Amino acid sequence: MRRSILDTACILIKQRQFAKAITLLEGRADIYEDNFDYYLTLGTACLYVGDAGTASKYFQKARTIRVTDTRLLQGQAAIYLRRGDTDRAVHYYLDILDNDPHNKIATRALEFIRTKGDYNTICRWVDSGRIEQFYPEIGINPVFVAGIVFPVLAFAAGIFFVFNFFYKKPPVSGPRANLNAVILSDDEEKNAQEADLSGS
Repeated sequence: MRRSILDTACILIKQRQFAKAITLLEGRADIYEDNFDYYLTLGTACLYVGDAGTASKYFQKARTIRVTDTRLLQGQAAIYLRRGDTDRAVHYYLDILDNDPHNKIATRALEFIRTKGDYNTICRWVDSGRIEQFYPEIGINPVFVAGIVFPVLAFAAGIFFVFNFFYKKPPVSGPRANLNAVILSDDEEKNAQEADLSGS
C-alpha cells in the first residue's frame, strides 16, 4: 500500500532528512489545508533545521485547529527558549505539565531554565545543537539503529558459527555404567529374547 505524503515526511524526519521533508510537505500545502498534523509536522521539521520563524508560523496555524496538544506546546516553548524568552517558555512548559504531569521534556526544560537559563548559555546550546533535547520528540533514527543492530547480529552469528565449528564437544568417555543394579521383573526374566552379553 502506498504511503501518504504526510507519512513519508514523518519517516524522513525520523531519518533526520528535515529539508527533504519540508520540500515534500510544502509542495502539498493545498491538499493538507487545515490539517493539524500537517502543520505540526512541517513546523517540527522547520524547527530542527533551525528556521524558528517558519516553524512558529506553522505552529500558529496548528494552534488555530488544536490548542492543547503536547507536541505543539513543546514546539512553541522551544521557539521561545531558543530566543531567550524564558518567561514565555516557562508558561508553555507549565501548560504542558498541567496536561501531562510526567512529561520529561517539560520537566528537564524547566530545570534547565532554573539552573542555566541565562541568555549566553542558551545561545551556546542553540549553536551546539544541545537545545534540540527540548524539541518535540521525533523518534529513534531507524538508519542509526540498523547501523548498530545489524553489525551486532552479524558478530553474534559469527561467534556462534566459530564456536560450533571449531569447538565441538568431545565424546564422553569413562568407565562403563554399572548395570548390576538393574532388576528385571519375573515376566522379563521368563521372556528374555537375547542372551546376556555382560559376561556375568
